[in-house]
Amino acid sequence: MHIVIVPTVLGGTHASYYPEAALEHCDYVVFGEGAETIVELVATLSAKGDPADVRGIAFRDGQRTHRTPTRPGPAGRATAAIPAASC
Repeated sequence: MHIVIVPTVLGGTHASYYPEAALEHCDYVVFGEGAETIVELVATLSAKGDPADVRGIAFRDGQRTHRTPTRPGPAGRATAAIPAASC
């Protein structure tokens, strides 16, 4: 039998403000504007790259939560700042 492991990703307001809680139910959290982030995350994971290089995500490495720097929003659109979490 061949088992395929598919990473799970959550996004949206709740996941953005409470990534640690969201990570109890998924592998990655995309916070803030996620359109570019999800594309980069999928490409990075497909290439077996380091998710720590993707801006705008949170993930766990064992018991430690990693939160990468926030990705700038699209040019010409106002975006709400996501408060820093204590990881």
